[in-house]
Amino acid sequence: MSLRLPTARRALLWEVAQRLPAGRSGVYAVTGLRRGDVTALPVAGLREDEFYEFEEDAAHMFSEAVIEWAARTGGGRLTVTCPSDGEFRSHRHRWQKIALRFDAVRLLTTDPVDAASDLGTRVEAQPLRGHPLQSYRLVLREGKNPVVFVARYAAKRGGKRSARLSGFFSFDEGVVGDVAEDVELLRHRAARELTAFVQRELLHRAMLRVHAELESCRNQLEQLRGQMTSGTGKKRAGQREKPPGVFRSELEKITQRALAMLARREGGDNR
Repeated sequence: MSLRLPTARRALLWEVAQRLPAGRSGVYAVTGLRRGDVTALPVAGLREDEFYEFEEDAAHMFSEAVIEWAARTGGGRLTVTCPSDGEFRSHRHRWQKIALRFDAVRLLTTDPVDAASDLGTRVEAQPLRGHPLQSYRLVLREGKNPVVFVARYAAKRGGKRSARLSGFFSFDEGVVGDVAEDVELLRHRAARELTAFVQRELLHRAMLRVHAELESCRNQLEQLRGQMTSGTGKKRAGQREKPPGVFRSELEKITQRALAMLARREGGDNR
């Protein structure tokens, strides 16, 4: 039987908080479409299935916390990407101990995979260099108490990897299953991207666009209200008062824009 969601979330976020510097989470809520539209968040305020932006160290610590939490509850199959050089090799003995807590452990690493030959039959190491999953930091536990943390490095010019990632964590069995299925497809070169992640990222961006459009409509309505209010008082020198029909036309246009955005959102338009 799986842990109740609030209990699992609290336990996981406690693990995350223990690994981060006091007073600094390195996790941000994305509040707009422009670069820099982010707000720092405390770890305790994070919610599953929400997209966040992570500093590289914070994403690494988050993945370590998920591994620790999953090992503590035990069982199932664990899949982990080690996208940084030396990350797997420097923790070989730790992986040997962790493997005892799971039915199976699958590591995708940029280090030579022959380094895992003496870690026991429960550990399977696979090469990650040049693989689509190399741009992700992923921890996935299937089975009892399913959990996934997945974050993708932001692309930079020249193909260099950014120090920021965006992603989410989830305890939802369906979400975990979707990501697990995509990982299998990628491992066998039957897909080119982590579809479950990409779809959720597109939905997140679409919701930001809807929010921005509705905020723009709200501001225009406030301006229109101000114009209508000021029209009942004294007019500025040379200012012509707009007839009521013009105000109604502008109001209808603003309302139609808002309704159109909501219709696209409900229809799943992620363009």
